[in-house]
Amino acid sequence: KLSELTKFDTKTNSRGLLLGDGTAQQVQSQIFAMLNRSLPAGGRFRVLADVGLRVGSGGKLEFDEEKFRAAYASDPASVETLFTRPPGGLTPGTPLSLLNQGRGVRTLPTGNDLRIVTRDGSAIELGLADALTVGDVIRALNTAGAGKITAELNEAGSAITIRDNTSGAGQLVVSPLAGSFAAEDLGIKGTGTSGVLAGRSIPLSQQQTIGGLGHLMESQINRLIDPIDGLISRQNKALEARTQQFEDRIRNLDRVLEAKRARLERQFAALENALSGLQSQQAALGQIQSIRLPSNR
Repeated sequence: KLSELTKFDTKTNSRGLLLGDGTAQQVQSQIFAMLNRSLPAGGRFRVLADVGLRVGSGGKLEFDEEKFRAAYASDPASVETLFTRPPGGLTPGTPLSLLNQGRGVRTLPTGNDLRIVTRDGSAIELGLADALTVGDVIRALNTAGAGKITAELNEAGSAITIRDNTSGAGQLVVSPLAGSFAAEDLGIKGTGTSGVLAGRSIPLSQQQTIGGLGHLMESQINRLIDPIDGLISRQNKALEARTQQFEDRIRNLDRVLEAKRARLERQFAALENALSGLQSQQAALGQIQSIRLPSNR
């Protein structure tokens, strides 16, 4: 619809209603940039074109079903992450280097970084030197736990949660080893409650605060139509203000014209009265008979 309103028809030399409008150009530019944006740390797929979606000729969104199916078959988690990752949220593909506002995770070069003690008294030790992403950490925890624990991201995508699958009188405890800060940096240092250790929220670097494309689209559209300071809302208010100015000018001109009309009507009435008087005088003069003077003989 927007492309129709901003086009120029060379055959009929007709222009769209919004051709050259600055707001319409900004809307087009922002939507185009949004659809072609590359998302940092969004998993294997970073742009819509990676999963078969692209902006084609005429600004139309084109869908390659075969490419999408191939992408989803090869890495469904990354496809879902591309669209649904919440703003500021962790994903399995999030690099550890982006955690803690870009400071990363401090692991030991060799040896084990942390110990997990489950409720049945089992001790699990593991090193994370080879982990590069949040997904690597979760896989390492689950592999080392061998079914005794389950590590996963919480629903908000803000922290790692560890669940104790064993039973016993003990508590689920995660503690550092050999002075490693990995457990602390991952937000999982501490003692669980009822067999669940809800990790601390992990702050991310600025670039990772961008959500998936679904959230990005929603955020962008909301910024355009926000009733307070949205681009389109501001333009609507500006147009309404200009319309009000035109209406005020029309009312003022109406008042001026009405006053001028009243003045002209008064002048016309006065001229009518004067003309009527002259006509009366003319009629009176026409009734006067000529006076003859006596002749001298």
